[in-house]
Order: sequence, then C-alpha cells, then structure tokens
Amino acid sequence: MIGAIRDARDDDYERVATWFLEMKTGDPAPSQARWESMLRPRTRIAEIDGVACGYLISEVWPGEAYVRNIVSDAAVRGQGVG
Repeated sequence: MIGAIRDARDDDYERVATWFLEMKTGDPAPSQARWESMLRPRTRIAEIDGVACGYLISEVWPGEAYVRNIVSDAAVRGQGVG
C-alpha cells in the first residue's frame, strides 16, 4: 500500500499539525518553529502515489529507539499505512 517513506520537509508542517490534532491528546500542535528545529529531523512521511498519507516521529539512540507518534490520514486508516 505505501509507495514510499521519506524524510519530512518543512512544507509537510500543515499536514503533520492537522494529523497531530486528530490524535486528540489535548496538546496543541507544535509550532512551526518547533517543527522545523526539533521534530522535522526525526520525522518520516509515508506517501501513496506521491501524496503524504501519514507520519512517524521517533527518537533514536545507540542501541535503542522510541516511536513518539505514528499517525495516518483518515482516508487511509485501516489500510496498513500506520
């Protein structure tokens, strides 16, 4: 189903912020400045036919990794993207 996984770009911010709010954690979406400086470097974007459909934010250290969020667009949920 997923066509590609790529590094996040600054222009992914609006999509990721929207998906973040859909998690309904009660937390606000990260600011664009925080996204660009802290989160974007640790974010991977899933695409189908060149269209972003989900994201993963992780932290990686020597010998271990932690997944912070895995979120997919509502249109592809339940289809193996997240």
